[in-house]
Amino acid sequence: MTNNTRFFAVAALASGLFSAGARPAWADEPAEPASEATPPAEAPPLEPIHAAAVPLDYTSRALTPAQGRLAVHGDLLVNLSKNAVAKPIVIVPAVLYGLSDAMAVGVTTNVFYETWGFSNGVSGTPGLCVGGTDRGCEKAFNNLSLDALYVFMHQPGTQVAAHFGVDVLRLADPSQLGVHAGIQGKLTGGPLSVLMDPSVIVGVTKRDELLEQAIVVPLRVGFQASSDLNVGLVTGVAGSTNHFSDDYVIPVGITGVFSPAANMDLGAHFTFPNLVGNNHSSEGRVLGLVFNYRT
Repeated sequence: MTNNTRFFAVAALASGLFSAGARPAWADEPAEPASEATPPAEAPPLEPIHAAAVPLDYTSRALTPAQGRLAVHGDLLVNLSKNAVAKPIVIVPAVLYGLSDAMAVGVTTNVFYETWGFSNGVSGTPGLCVGGTDRGCEKAFNNLSLDALYVFMHQPGTQVAAHFGVDVLRLADPSQLGVHAGIQGKLTGGPLSVLMDPSVIVGVTKRDELLEQAIVVPLRVGFQASSDLNVGLVTGVAGSTNHFSDDYVIPVGITGVFSPAANMDLGAHFTFPNLVGNNHSSEGRVLGLVFNYRT
């Protein structure tokens, strides 16, 4: 092979290698960076406490109103006990304001109105009593509570809030101040919901004469029969801790809430305040009419 032939053969081979993308080992070109690993998927955001729109159904609602919103509740209670029909008639109001989506504060005459719209069996007749002493009213207005709820757990099917406040348990002479503290929880699954509000009430003044301390465990089991109708069973237990076996009460009642609009409820409940507890009786009966409004 002549020198010219060898030259053209080497040139052809080099041209083929470079056209195929070959690189000489000594090339001064930077190496291509290794492909970056796929970043891990971000965790899904936490479920908001309040939906973008207020749900129509009672089961799906949050325990507190949204930030800057009001929740107004009212019960009209009519005593239907034997030999004491309409003695008394009581109006029980409650107002809650959302300081944030998780925190609400308000004023009420029955801190357990969401579960027990009737008297809790511990702190006397709540609310505005109509009819005077002839209809069983010791005083027209005999109690008031500053109430607060703080939601510290909210996930699908579970809501839990701290429930606490300061109470004027009794305005009549002798008067009594107290405090209440507990946990309000709502568990849901399908059309079923369970609302619990176990709390302790502690008397601060006049403890020897009136209430020292008591435990109240209200319970409401609800069934969402349709998007605008919730029916339920109410029960639980309440009594003073010092003499619980002597004075505990176990109410049993039925309740229903109809929601003609997302921000309004009309309801009713019929309860035997102490159907099963100590000194139980079916002669004590209370009918309640309910109105709720949310801004």
